[in-house]
Amino acid sequence: MSSNSQSLYRQHAAQLRLPLYFQPFWLDAVAGSDGWDAALAFDRGGHVTGLWVYCLSRYYGFQVVKMPPLTAYSGPLLFYPANMTAQESRYAFDKKVLGELIEQLPPTAFFYQEWHPDLRNWLPAHWKGFRQTTRYTYLLPDLQDWNAVFDGFRSNVRTHIRKAEDLRVFESDDVEAVFRLYALSLEKQGLSAPATLPVLQRIDEALHARRQRLLLLAEDEQGRRHAGIYVVWDEQRAYYLLSGADPGLRSSGALYRLVWEALQRAGRKRLSFDFEGSMLEPVEEVFRGFGAQLTPHHKVFRPGNRLFGLLWEWKGWGR
Repeated sequence: MSSNSQSLYRQHAAQLRLPLYFQPFWLDAVAGSDGWDAALAFDRGGHVTGLWVYCLSRYYGFQVVKMPPLTAYSGPLLFYPANMTAQESRYAFDKKVLGELIEQLPPTAFFYQEWHPDLRNWLPAHWKGFRQTTRYTYLLPDLQDWNAVFDGFRSNVRTHIRKAEDLRVFESDDVEAVFRLYALSLEKQGLSAPATLPVLQRIDEALHARRQRLLLLAEDEQGRRHAGIYVVWDEQRAYYLLSGADPGLRSSGALYRLVWEALQRAGRKRLSFDFEGSMLEPVEEVFRGFGAQLTPHHKVFRPGNRLFGLLWEWKGWGR
């Protein structure tokens, strides 16, 4: 059953230009309507000054907050008054609003989130017991000049794209096909998928109805599917949600071709593009090759007790 704070959040979300991962329909899809909640702060006029979304779950019987599957960013967003330009005033605003939001957060055994890159000041959270490490994503903020974008790619990226020109690239609604290629790619690296097909299907159902997603597949003349990519977007930014390639056909360059196609389509919508980063060195090298800007964002954590603080250090969750 939805909480009063969640109901209030749903009421105000429609009037705010929220990033995709903060939209109620997204949170419902990845966490269930009972699996998330939100804190809200208001000014004297009743206008929202800040919000903080979080997803609740259980870990060995303990209540925890952590990142839901396939969700790049969560946590707080701030809404500065239009006439607030002085930097000192904005810092004071950060302290006041984040402090109000933190006071509304539930008690948890541990609390972990990755914040949106637009929120740069985590110092007020530090004063409330949070710890932080820096993560990175890659952003392409301007996709209007496709020639300039293509020229900004590393030479081997351009070579891969040209190599895959004979492949057929097409839009699809086959979520299972993209997920299968995604799982194959992770299996090749010895990794398991961080999300299940049913989760992706719930996301896809919500996004398809709102025309906020793109599935692309690349196949050869024999009908073999070389690669697939799933891109989502909000009013300002497109996000590289997931992709995959058949390990036996990776040399075709299909995935690079799909990314280039997705970038062009994002450009036609006048969107920036967020590769959603990776701390894995081989993945970072690929994203860097598309000429995107290295952009930091905060990974924050707060242990609710000494045991989870030790687990955080022991398991390296802060890295």
